[in-house]
Amino acid sequence: MSTIQVQVMDQGRLDKMQALLAGIPGGAERAAKSAMQRAVSHLRTNSAKAIQEKYDISAANIRANENVFIRYTYQDGVQAFVTFAGGKIPLFRYGGASPGGPAYSDERATMMIHGQWRMGRPGLPAHGHQLKGTAPALFEHAFVARMASGHTGIFARDGGGTRTGGDSISEIMGGTVPGVGIWANKYVMIVRPKSFDPGNRAPMGAADASGEYVVYYFAGYRDGKLLWEVDKRNMKCVIMGKDYMADIRKALGK
Repeated sequence: MSTIQVQVMDQGRLDKMQALLAGIPGGAERAAKSAMQRAVSHLRTNSAKAIQEKYDISAANIRANENVFIRYTYQDGVQAFVTFAGGKIPLFRYGGASPGGPAYSDERATMMIHGQWRMGRPGLPAHGHQLKGTAPALFEHAFVARMASGHTGIFARDGGGTRTGGDSISEIMGGTVPGVGIWANKYVMIVRPKSFDPGNRAPMGAADASGEYVVYYFAGYRDGKLLWEVDKRNMKCVIMGKDYMADIRKALGK
């Protein structure tokens, strides 16, 4: 699970906006929340596009394993918390997975079926990959199967057994939605110390100091590309290249 906190306006800025929009009931909160909703919507939509820059997977298959929770608060200014969560994505949902459904060899072989050795047609070996620019790999001992629930995936025997004496199988999975998402590998923050506790110190011992900070600027980059920039002092909220506070700054004469 991964969470992005977006704070586009501190309490001082919100107070100024409320004074300017005093004639409109709830005008300041409505304007700020409208900008926040557009930013969150843009983040949610473009997260799939960012994933697809690197991974061979459709937007529909991303959404199938994606849970997005959004919470707004007006405590200490206008803030939104966007939480991305989700289980691992089945390898079968990535592009290049083959065969496209259960398929069997034309050659018969001795197989364990429902606890008994019988002649049957084994499933064709499966192929699959996650990253664009790579060829689907052969999973020689894996196969595509469809469960009674209708779920189709790439499975392999895991060495265990079932209650009926057959071989147990496990599905081959890819990464999680947060794991393959737009998460930064470089962060830039400007902060002001709010409190500091030096903790206990002992000779040759590690310090257990702790502190609390107010964040004024927060930006995230991935491979040198700016993903988001939140600048409270300058009222900027830029996500994937789009500034969602531009109209509000213009209305305030900024």
